[in-house]
Amino acid sequence: MQVIHYTTLHTIDDELMNIHKSFCVEVWPSVTARRVYSLVVFAVQFCLPLLATSALYLRIYARLRTRRAARRRLETRPTSTSARADAIKISSGTGSGRRSRSSRLTKLGRV
Repeated sequence: MQVIHYTTLHTIDDELMNIHKSFCVEVWPSVTARRVYSLVVFAVQFCLPLLATSALYLRIYARLRTRRAARRRLETRPTSTSARADAIKISSGTGSGRRSRSSRLTKLGRV
């Protein structure tokens, strides 16, 4: 539905006041038709772009958040070989004063 179908040209010619103007006026067949047209135009020109923009910004936010989490994981990783070895010893329970179960049993003479 195009609004041009409901537009008419009005002209004012008043010689006494020296006014010669033309302007367009919307003349709708019903108030309901005008309201429906206004709602459709609002939805298409405002709501759809707003939803599209919001969805795209949400995707950008999610991508940046996952990158930040990955960067944090990389920054907390040991960087040198000795630091990696220390991390492996700590996680296996053989380094930093901690002993594995088998080494404790050997010391006690049970194995």
